[in-house]
Amino acid sequence: MKPVKIAFQFLALLITFGVVPLFYVIYDFQQIKTEHHNRIEQDNFNHLQYSVKGLQQFVGKLQSSIKILSSSDQLTLTALNPSQSNVALMYDFWRLSAESLQIYSQLRFVDTEGMEKLRLNYQDGVSYIVPKSELQFKGDRNYFDYAKQLKTGEIGHFGIDFEVENGDLVYPLIPTMRLLTPVDAINPDTGALKRYGYFIANVNVRQIYQSLTYETSNYLPLIISEVGDIILGHDVQPQFINMYPKNAELTFARAHQKLWAQMKESLNGSYYDGEQWYIYSRFNITPNHGGNLSSLTRPIFLLFVGQDPKMAEVYDEAIEKFIENSVYLFMIVFLISSGLTLWNSNHNKNSLESKIARAAMNGMSALVITDKQNKIIKVNQQFTQLSGYTLAEIEGKQPDVFASGKHNQEFYMMMWKSLREDGFWEGEITNKTKNGALIDQLLRLQTITDKQGDIQFYVASFVDITARKKLENRLRDLSERDPLTNSWNRRKFDQELNILTSKYNRYPDKEHTCLAIVDIDYFKRINDELGHDVGDSVIKSVSRTLELGCRETDFIARVGGEEFAILLPHTPLREAEVVLNRLRIAIELEHRYDVTISGGLTSLCARANESYKRADIALYDAKSSGRNVIKTLTVEEATEIA
Repeated sequence: MKPVKIAFQFLALLITFGVVPLFYVIYDFQQIKTEHHNRIEQDNFNHLQYSVKGLQQFVGKLQSSIKILSSSDQLTLTALNPSQSNVALMYDFWRLSAESLQIYSQLRFVDTEGMEKLRLNYQDGVSYIVPKSELQFKGDRNYFDYAKQLKTGEIGHFGIDFEVENGDLVYPLIPTMRLLTPVDAINPDTGALKRYGYFIANVNVRQIYQSLTYETSNYLPLIISEVGDIILGHDVQPQFINMYPKNAELTFARAHQKLWAQMKESLNGSYYDGEQWYIYSRFNITPNHGGNLSSLTRPIFLLFVGQDPKMAEVYDEAIEKFIENSVYLFMIVFLISSGLTLWNSNHNKNSLESKIARAAMNGMSALVITDKQNKIIKVNQQFTQLSGYTLAEIEGKQPDVFASGKHNQEFYMMMWKSLREDGFWEGEITNKTKNGALIDQLLRLQTITDKQGDIQFYVASFVDITARKKLENRLRDLSERDPLTNSWNRRKFDQELNILTSKYNRYPDKEHTCLAIVDIDYFKRINDELGHDVGDSVIKSVSRTLELGCRETDFIARVGGEEFAILLPHTPLREAEVVLNRLRIAIELEHRYDVTISGGLTSLCARANESYKRADIALYDAKSSGRNVIKTLTVEEATEIA
């Protein structure tokens, strides 16, 4: 009887003592699921924001590129006089652009009636001119009607669809974005502005698709058209309603009607169908014009479906750890159940509250808590790992012990103003660790007040974004570098030229900056006779010699195929001429007299475009004089010529 009673009591104690852990296990499991769903949603939002930002940056670069292509003097000259030589030069310029950027599938000039006059195709690393006999009439296409509404200088965008030739789809399918701009010029007969046609560039969207990935993930979004058709997606075949009417029931809009209705009503958001997450954002590629054509802009949608495989791995690991912890917990309950009923009943409540508090303090973010005098009273383990400081080392000190010195007094004044008025502040900040290293952080400050509204504590949470900032800086550097020579590119050169011009306008008597444009002599002959590989090698060698022969303060950029621009700050024109001739001789000696350069030199004036034009005229003079020479054109000489 006694053993039976002991067993009964033990069972009663086990059940009594195990009720709370059971509820805790259930609660913990629900928390894991909830946190997993939240992480999926947040992770997809991160992917989405990165993809949208990447697409925005690409469109910005694309419009800059289109502006350069469409505003070239050669295009205007060819439109006015489509002679054989002008057409050949136009195709050379287009071929260089298509092969260097590798994003254009077609570059075209269409007359005002819609007939193609010039066309260059690019596919699989090869560009080729379309013969006149194969040029097509595009006057009946919707995008041509859209192009006719554009004003002079405007760049319009006409959605994303597939390449079509003679009314039929091109296989394999090529998702295409079209950018269009009028070609207007002064009619030499009447002196009035006349429209000669339109420049149209087809962009291969698939080339930029892989750049939409977030960090190192291969998790890519679906790209969906404004009518609910899947344009691009990992292992997804596109179905277009207009092109595949018999498969209309297979389109995304028909398959996900509730989600599609929500997507059309809001710019971005999330949707959960009980099985997986859908995170979306509407993206409008706004044409670069000031008219009322925005209604013609066709939006696209970026949609992430499900979850990044890495998130599934994290969830599986969390479940495994949960099961392991649950087993250990019930083993402990089994071992200590006898004799601890009352103690465990009181302790369990406190333990649960303590665990929740510790979980909050030791979450994913680094935390610092200060009192109302802003003296540190508490830090968590993540903060110690991030900064190197323990609580004992900084307790009672002000948080300015972490200051990096990179932020001015106004920055901190605005921070405290926001804390006083709104009760919180959030932004990016650079702090210093214990060992003196600088780290970029996302900081959120929040006040804790009493019933009277008086501030009692400040809570600061930090997230280390140093790696992300380095990646952003790296991407920015790549966007400003020429991929062949690693010199600065034309876009960066224009920025630097405008900066130095602004300095000249502010201090015209103190700022002496010279601008030179140099060009490799007979470069086309090098490419034709020795091949593009040798031509590329010559360009890189010339770039390297220019870099080595200039000062650290000088600025060197590759602004064309074989053309370089050099900015020489704090340099009078005579000294700059000596420098340019020294570089010319160095290049000639470096290549054993097989490669030479010609250059045009001028001093910077109040307008960047006039300075560049003078240097270009001087370069033309140098080439006309037999090449391998540096010619100078001053502001005064240019005024006399004009």
